[in-house]
Amino acid sequence: MSTGWLARMQPGVYALPAVAGDRRLRVEAAVRSCGGVVSHRSALALWELAPPGGPVHLTVGHTRSGRGTPGVVLHRTRSLEDSVRRIDGLPVSCPERAVVDAWGNPAGLTRADVRAAAPTPPAGRGGGGLAQSGECAS
Repeated sequence: MSTGWLARMQPGVYALPAVAGDRRLRVEAAVRSCGGVVSHRSALALWELAPPGGPVHLTVGHTRSGRGTPGVVLHRTRSLEDSVRRIDGLPVSCPERAVVDAWGNPAGLTRADVRAAAPTPPAGRGGGGLAQSGECAS
């Protein structure tokens, strides 16, 4: 390593120096090193609902001890299984959970970010079966 053949990305995870700065590779290295699920703003970035940047956020089981590593923030939860999806093989929290998780983070989302990430309601009366205010029976 002293000759520059490999760059240490996370404990036990190495990459070629030419690609070590790649954001997607940083996220994968964090998952491989720390385990867990990509969450919060990091998940939103993988879902292309927020710009990438900042530390990698991972959520792990509540019984997991320890702290994150440099560039990785660990969050703990009791239940995550129902909200895990995969993007290019990486475990990622679903968009709905990622929005909720990131909303409570001071460096997370702004109201504009949440509005931009929210699904657009279907066009037409009733919004897919829900009554609008003027449609209720009188």
